[in-house]
Amino acid sequence: MWRYTGIGFIIPSNAIIKITQKGYYLHPYLGFIYTLTSDLAENESLPVNIEGIFVNTLIKNSPADKASMHGSTIDQYVTKHIGDIIIIANDLVNYIGQHKLVGDNITLTVTLAARPSVSALV
Repeated sequence: MWRYTGIGFIIPSNAIIKITQKGYYLHPYLGFIYTLTSDLAENESLPVNIEGIFVNTLIKNSPADKASMHGSTIDQYVTKHIGDIIIIANDLVNYIGQHKLVGDNITLTVTLAARPSVSALV
């Protein structure tokens, strides 16, 4: 009987193809933390059937920050004001990962950059 006791990783086949072609893969990213709009629709008086992502937090000097996107803010009365909402038909993050490369432009007119390592964000 075969037993696996190690750690497994799942890598999308598209990423493996890119890695084998160049020897590495720079994952493109926009540089913001988001929430699905359906999670916020009720609380923020948005249409319940809205599809998209809500830009919650921007990463400083990221492509989204350089493109002047807006994240949420909290005022002195602890009232949350929502930031930009990107209306999409498909999952934007997955689309970028599968079809775009670092340096490509997307219809948001944000130039994608390489996603930094976790230690660079701290």
